[in-house]
Amino acid sequence: MIWEDYIKGYKNLPEYLFKKYGTAGKYKLEEMETRLPVGLEDKFKLVESIYDMEFGHFIMAEMALTSGKENNEVMYNLANAVLRPISDDEFDNSDLKKEEEHIKKVLLEHAKDVLNECTLFSEKRNKFVKKDFNGVFYKDPDEDEDKEEDLDNGAEQTFEESFNKDWYWYNIATTLAGNDILKIEPIMMMKMKYVAPHLAYLRMKGIIEYKRRKMEEVANKIKQRR
Repeated sequence: MIWEDYIKGYKNLPEYLFKKYGTAGKYKLEEMETRLPVGLEDKFKLVESIYDMEFGHFIMAEMALTSGKENNEVMYNLANAVLRPISDDEFDNSDLKKEEEHIKKVLLEHAKDVLNECTLFSEKRNKFVKKDFNGVFYKDPDEDEDKEEDLDNGAEQTFEESFNKDWYWYNIATTLAGNDILKIEPIMMMKMKYVAPHLAYLRMKGIIEYKRRKMEEVANKIKQRR
């Protein structure tokens, strides 16, 4: 079963395969369940380590995983991020025609093989995001912010949350670039082994500064009461 069939028939795979292949669809489904996955390292450039991913490549994969879309669309986008053209020395998805050809190639691969590569990547990604750099990319909102300052402000709060979500990665990139738009592209090509530790440093520095400000505010309130 090719990846395209798995994606398109995701919600009701048996029915989709029967409509497309007739009785042969049954055997494709059985093969999908019993076939052992085959590595695709000879056909695509795979992610060996999250640390060696370019920042822009990492963002592409994260946007697929955190899009909140249907599972089949998430997997479709993730596969296109995880499996990259084997000819590429570094990540580059700026050539739209090249991307279209790449996507067509991925769609023709066996679904079991693509799923396996996506699973292997997800395991590496989860360790990187949830263990190695826990709280750096997706921090607990209660961890370093005052709950009293996060009261519901109606439509204004909803708009702000939407804005922050839509521009989340751009905000990180511009922060790293010192708000210099000319430096964003080089930042996107930096390896995660440099980006992630620096973001961890900035976050910890921000937490320390925040707590210091809160302590000063408390001290000033006490002085005012005397």
